[in-house]
Amino acid sequence: MTRRILISLLFLVVATGSAFSSSIQYQLTSLGGDLYRYDYTVFNDGSLGAGVPIEGIDIYFDAALYDELSLAPFAPAGWDPIIIYSIPGIPALYDVIALSPADGIPVGSSLSGFVVEFSWLGLGGSPGTQPYDVISPIEPYPILESGETSAIPEPSTIALVGIGLAALLWWKRRMC
Repeated sequence: MTRRILISLLFLVVATGSAFSSSIQYQLTSLGGDLYRYDYTVFNDGSLGAGVPIEGIDIYFDAALYDELSLAPFAPAGWDPIIIYSIPGIPALYDVIALSPADGIPVGSSLSGFVVEFSWLGLGGSPGTQPYDVISPIEPYPILESGETSAIPEPSTIALVGIGLAALLWWKRRMC
């Protein structure tokens, strides 16, 4: 009975580690001082509809936290990145559009290579989650879905949980 519970817990940890809580995940890299880089991976989980690719995204940068003049955008081949600077009431954003429907992200797929380098202005702490919109590539660029970016779980965190569960299994087996 205990073994079944432990195996179930292990399955839940592995399944949770591979599930995505949002359509856009990031990895944050310090470039020294107040310079950082976000590396984004965009996932198309099918929430836009069957067969609907992701062809445009906007990720928002609050001018109180990010030096918007330092924002440097990069994107994978087939995508056009641009920074749109803030106006009163609307933060700066990283806007990226697929150059053709064939370059979009199909349902069930992901694409990495979306990158923004920047200077961090935030006091205390480090950069974190951001709001985003999945947009249509056709003017007037309607918003199809909104959410918050989330950090990609570090392999060391998943490994520590696995080691803990393995130790618990070993201890339980030894006691029986």
